[in-house]
Amino acid sequence: MKRRKFLKNSSHLAFTSAYFYGVQSLLEACFHANFAKAAEGTELRYVNIQTTGAPPRWYFDQPLNPANKAGEFIAGEFGTELRKQGGVFRPVHVGYRHSFGGKDVFLPPVWRLSSAHSGQKFSSLLAHTMMFRGIDMEINGHNVNRTRTIRPVASQPSITGMLADQSKLPLAAAGFAGLETTTGFRSERGLSTVEVSSGNPTPAMTSAFTGKVTKASDLPRSITQAVESMDQYAIDHGLSSQGFEEAQTAAYEMFDKNIANFNKEYKALFDKYTSIIKKELKAAFPGINSGNPTADDSEYFNVDRNDKRVTGGLNASIDGKTTNNNLAASCAFAEFALTKNLSTAVTVNSGGTILQNVKGVGNIVCDQHFVGASSSVYYTSLFWRAKLGCILELKNQLDAAGLFDNTLIHVTAEFSRTPKSDASGSDHGFNGSSSTLFSGMISTPGLVGNIRKQPNRTDKARYPGSFGESANFLSQNGKNRPLLNDDLVNTICEILEVKKVATKGLSLVIKSGGKVQWSKAWGFRNV
Repeated sequence: MKRRKFLKNSSHLAFTSAYFYGVQSLLEACFHANFAKAAEGTELRYVNIQTTGAPPRWYFDQPLNPANKAGEFIAGEFGTELRKQGGVFRPVHVGYRHSFGGKDVFLPPVWRLSSAHSGQKFSSLLAHTMMFRGIDMEINGHNVNRTRTIRPVASQPSITGMLADQSKLPLAAAGFAGLETTTGFRSERGLSTVEVSSGNPTPAMTSAFTGKVTKASDLPRSITQAVESMDQYAIDHGLSSQGFEEAQTAAYEMFDKNIANFNKEYKALFDKYTSIIKKELKAAFPGINSGNPTADDSEYFNVDRNDKRVTGGLNASIDGKTTNNNLAASCAFAEFALTKNLSTAVTVNSGGTILQNVKGVGNIVCDQHFVGASSSVYYTSLFWRAKLGCILELKNQLDAAGLFDNTLIHVTAEFSRTPKSDASGSDHGFNGSSSTLFSGMISTPGLVGNIRKQPNRTDKARYPGSFGESANFLSQNGKNRPLLNDDLVNTICEILEVKKVATKGLSLVIKSGGKVQWSKAWGFRNV
């Protein structure tokens, strides 16, 4: 394609960039794909969905008592459902019995529900699910562990970087502005990740072609600079003129087809996921929002560090305005980037709040040091229902695009949480974390990991029951040890067929013929 034609065809790609962060070498990422169209590249894709602040996982993927044994918990202090006892609502322990990976386990109650959006049972996801509980993160910290979930060793590449190095898609890696996308990303080949905000990412994804255009008169100069950069790239990489022109054409076609109309498409996707979230929040949830639980003046109903409580029934605090914009944006971006074949590795974050615009409260945060047991059961269970509704929709869209069988969805946070025995909130559970994988590649689903009944801490009286500390699970070099973050990371590397990036972790799975099943090689035992 001639330069004049390229400039003419590219002139419609001007976007405002007032709300978006800059892009690091999108041009290189684009040519990484298009200069080597015939080259081998991975068909596998990965999306990491983080939640800052680590909302309690015992409502989602940390079955506290998989065998449903009695006597493991202190009655009335905390639990998974709300029951009226003596005239007040208090948490109780209820599990959803499910045959999971050949074993009967008692999953959190959210798994017995159906999506208010599609009518599908959430349990339909479990056929393609691997849950990991009792992970010892070894380090207690928000930001450091957010990056370690995908890049456990600072001097080594990340999961996303290793996959980006094998990508043949235009944007080898992309994600929201944040630690997972930036600090958490490292490529052996020196590739960069495209960093966007949690809003419409169009300007960031096109800025390598248009520059940071602030007015119409800047556009021709910006495009000229972009094309000159392409010329220099061709010279630096010894590309033939024919190959260079083919790459220009492919790059333009990619943007013309996939991004020129993205403003409209993104809004439709964001609105769709917002609608899903609101439907899930208002739908019936037996044991959670049945009976209209009312707050009392105890610490059970705290909602923030100022001992604020909901006035009136909890159900009345969820109305048509209650949502989670970051969750909607995360899933909208992931769906677009993956189904439009734009990116191989996507990192997003559903934010530090579980619910926004809660009537009479404001926001309910993920970092629930001061969120009481009853409030946590109610609001956090609704959050995980909303998140499951979005994940199920994302899975369905990947299925429709023929991509779920080669995509891994990784739902995680920097750690789990450990509830306080006085029911006033929860603390960091960095040595008893959880993480979940969804993929069409998973042929043997299940739950692995081990958590102590009595945590081995000096303050163990504050954390009774099998809530918070990992127990020995793996046998390695003649020694027993807990499940580590390194094990999960290397397990993901095994699934994605990239080099292991954690130094001491084992892969807990084997992959053969494109399908993943649990490995028996390391002597681990199931829950």
